[in-house]
Amino acid sequence: MATCPACGKEQNGTTAFCTSCGAVLDRPNLDAPHAQAAPAGVPVAPPILFVPSRAADDFGDIGQYIARRLFALLVDLIGITALIAIGVAYILARRGEDTHSFGVFFETAVYAVFVLIVYLCLAEAYLATTLGKALMGLRVRVTTSARVGLARGVVRNIFLPFDLIVIGFVLAALTPRRKRIGDFVAGTEVVNARRPALYVLVAAVLIGAWAYAEYAYGDGLRTAQTLENGAATYGPSLIGGQGAPPAAPTPLPERTPVPTEQPITVPTIAPSGATSSFSPSPSPSPSASNAPSATPSPGPSSTTS
Repeated sequence: MATCPACGKEQNGTTAFCTSCGAVLDRPNLDAPHAQAAPAGVPVAPPILFVPSRAADDFGDIGQYIARRLFALLVDLIGITALIAIGVAYILARRGEDTHSFGVFFETAVYAVFVLIVYLCLAEAYLATTLGKALMGLRVRVTTSARVGLARGVVRNIFLPFDLIVIGFVLAALTPRRKRIGDFVAGTEVVNARRPALYVLVAAVLIGAWAYAEYAYGDGLRTAQTLENGAATYGPSLIGGQGAPPAAPTPLPERTPVPTEQPITVPTIAPSGATSSFSPSPSPSPSASNAPSATPSPGPSSTTS
C-alpha cells in the first residue's frame, strides 16, 4: 500500500494524487501493461508534463525578430531597388538615351520595379531567402515541403503591397507563427536561418561587390546623382498624378573646365586732329649720323704778298 510523501497517510487504489492533501504520488501505474517497478535505490525520472516549443529557436525574441524583419524589408525595397535602378539607368545611358528626360526616368522606374519583383520571387523560390533577409539571418520556410517553389514565391510577393500597410507587421507580431497575409495565403513563414553567420557573410559580400562594381565600372556615383535629381523633379508629379511633367533638370557637366590665361590687349587711340596738324619727322638713322661727311674740308689757304 502506497503512502503519501507529504502527509504520510496510506493510499488505496491506483490514483496518482493523495486523497487527503492532493499531493502527487511518486509510484508506477500498476494497471498499465508491461509496467515494471523500479528497482530499489534507483531514482525514477519524473514524467514529462510539458514539451518545449520550437518557437524560441525559429523566431527568438519577438522584438528583435520584428526589427530584423523590418530592416530586411528596407534593405530589399530601398537598397536593392537603388542598385537595380542605377544599373538600368547606366544601360539606358549607354544606348544613347537622355537620362535627364521624363520618359527615360519613367522607363527606368518601370524596369527597376519589374526586376525587383522578379528578384524577390526567384530568390525566395529557389534560395529560400533574399539579400535583405540573409543579411538579417532569416529565411523563408514551408512546413509541408522542403522548398518554397515558384508558385508560393509569386503568391507571397503578390500580397506584399497589402502587407506594407501596418496590418502586415501587426499580424506578424500577434500570430503564433509570425505570419503576414502573404504567408497565410502561400503557406510559408519566415524563421531564423540554420547558419545565420554564414547567411550574413554571404549577403554582405554580395551587396558590397554589387555596389563596388556599379561604382567602379558603371559610373555609379554620377548615375545615382542623376536619378536623385530626376526623383526630386519628376517624383511629385508621378505620385500626385499630374498631367504635364515639369521641366528637365540641368544636366551635370561632363568635366570641370580649366581656366586659361588670355592676353590682355589695350587699344591705343590717337588724339583728335594730331594727324593733320603735326607730322613727325623721321629720326635720323644711326648709320646716317655716323657716316663721314661727303663735303671736303677746306685746306690751308695760300697768301700772296
